[in-house]
Amino acid sequence: MAERLRLIPALAALCLALFFPPLLRAADAPATLIDFDLPAGDAESTLRAFGRQSGLQILFPTDLVRGLRTGALAGRFTPRDALHRLLAGTPLTALFDAGTGTFSLVRGELSGRLVELPPYVVEASTYPPWSYAQLPGFEVLSRCSDEATERLITDSCRLLDLLDELLLPRNLQVRHDIPTCFVLYDEAAQPAVARDFIAEIQRRETLRARESAANGAPDVLVRALPNYRFWDRDSLTIYYLRGEYDPPIPRQTLSPAYLEYLLRNRTPSLPPWFIEGMLEFYRSVDLGTGAIGSLSLSTAELSRYNRQDDACAVVRPMEWISPAATAAVRKRGSAAGRPPPATALFAEFPADGTPADRQRWRSHAALFIRWTLSDPTQARRSALWDFVDRASRQPAADEALFRQCFGLSYAALDRQLADALRSAVKDKLTLRPAHAFPAPEIKLRVATESEVSRIQGGLNYLEVAYAQEFFPDLKPRYLAQARRTLRLAYDNGDRDPQLLALLGLCECDAGDDAAARPFLAAAIRDQVVRPRAYYEFARIRFDELRAAHPASLFTAAEAAELLRPLHAACRQSPPLPEVYDLIAFIWLNTETHPSLSELAVLDEGIARFPRRVRLLHSTALLNARQGYVAAAQKLLTRALAFATNPADRDRLLALQATLDAK
Repeated sequence: MAERLRLIPALAALCLALFFPPLLRAADAPATLIDFDLPAGDAESTLRAFGRQSGLQILFPTDLVRGLRTGALAGRFTPRDALHRLLAGTPLTALFDAGTGTFSLVRGELSGRLVELPPYVVEASTYPPWSYAQLPGFEVLSRCSDEATERLITDSCRLLDLLDELLLPRNLQVRHDIPTCFVLYDEAAQPAVARDFIAEIQRRETLRARESAANGAPDVLVRALPNYRFWDRDSLTIYYLRGEYDPPIPRQTLSPAYLEYLLRNRTPSLPPWFIEGMLEFYRSVDLGTGAIGSLSLSTAELSRYNRQDDACAVVRPMEWISPAATAAVRKRGSAAGRPPPATALFAEFPADGTPADRQRWRSHAALFIRWTLSDPTQARRSALWDFVDRASRQPAADEALFRQCFGLSYAALDRQLADALRSAVKDKLTLRPAHAFPAPEIKLRVATESEVSRIQGGLNYLEVAYAQEFFPDLKPRYLAQARRTLRLAYDNGDRDPQLLALLGLCECDAGDDAAARPFLAAAIRDQVVRPRAYYEFARIRFDELRAAHPASLFTAAEAAELLRPLHAACRQSPPLPEVYDLIAFIWLNTETHPSLSELAVLDEGIARFPRRVRLLHSTALLNARQGYVAAAQKLLTRALAFATNPADRDRLLALQATLDAK
């Protein structure tokens, strides 16, 4: 059981550019199956329709596709496969950039393949010093010029302000007690060892390709990722590489995958209909100013971009279910069909629902969100935020709660959404903030050795998981880089709690719990703000105690020792569901039984993660063991409503049958 509870190593996926251009969807998106319905037509129109349906951006000059036509495409494909099929018979080839999450088009066959690596940097005294700044909720470590650094951070803060006010208030987003870190590199200031490393990998990958190819092999282009977001369970680091030929002030927006990260990791968990609907709605949103996708701006555009009163969210006409369904509504209005009833919108999506059913549900939710945000009085917008927040704190939304928030019945909502659909597929919507946002106060200074070691080392630590997933043979190099960077300050006597926690977590993810334990213990003694550090320390002690007495239950003293760091983790943000799982498992394997007050922490966990079947099951077991049968049955009923895995359902039903027999 201890092995099953082990926290998955730092999740560095969601390969995307978070704030910097072009900022789109995660790199794993090309492997996701999506329903496409694209009619034959001129290439420019069909490619833009592909972008809308896939949620990905395709970069191409208009001249490149002028005069070209593509055939029809219908079916369920990955975006990469769909685009390959769409371009069949044309002289165009698509190249996917994992660093930015975009496709770009070129004429002719590609002469090579692209391999993108996380930054591999070893400090050298001959390069410019790092700059550092601290803002509310952020830390910045930069080797770019002060002007470029200040501009990038200012625009990022402005976009976050727009998101908070117009689309997703801060109380509905995931919250981190640990500041988000921005690490900004200047490509021209990379140490020679980084260039040598990339050249070495390029030689190796090219040789490997040639050895495995039957008819000659393409060259391999190896480069550093241009920008990337790395995340762990309790922290976020944004890496940006500024190239020599980048425009002085690049276009910025917020990626759909970043929005998804904010939505899916919020606690208490947001209702699924809101998450799916907001992601579908955001496909039609240009957040910021002007069109998204430009790589540089004219002087006139720069002037307009810098005007505070031009900050807005432009919502394009929505796509209702599919291009064909959208065209039908535009042509025939309600005669082409009406949205499903509200009862279907706010219910859990059925486990046996088809992809077409899911897309209809997502479109319905997106229409509802668009309807609320389009209210010029903002009354519906306020009602939406209240409704979503309250719905996240109970098992499911119902009509009574909806009436309290909106003053409408479900039947009245159905009529209003039917009317709203006709305009939603035709009209553009512009959302503007009610006030100007103050510019952030950025005070750059030379970074200390401790700040460089901690922030850059934290980025290096997160890169290890990326290397493990995509380039396993490079993992030792990246692990050595992380250890080396983190120890720069430690070996000079720095005992910053965050640095100690990172050293411990790095060793955990390397599989060396013995090396991790003293670092984590020291960080916890200093009351570090790092929820995962407390979890990993408790997990290591759990494994040690079980190994020492494999057939024995924990004593009360041992349980208290294990629970102490876990309770501390519960008081930090973001809360981790694994923490509550381990608390429940400790109580299930302890000689003494918990009191009702001691079980309250699990009630807190269920309130934060109301759809976590494992936690509902273990808490039901504890209640049943204590004789609280009614409470256990209530938890089982809730768990069965969310359980889709057959094995989970069998365990829940077996426990339910046992309780019913009493």
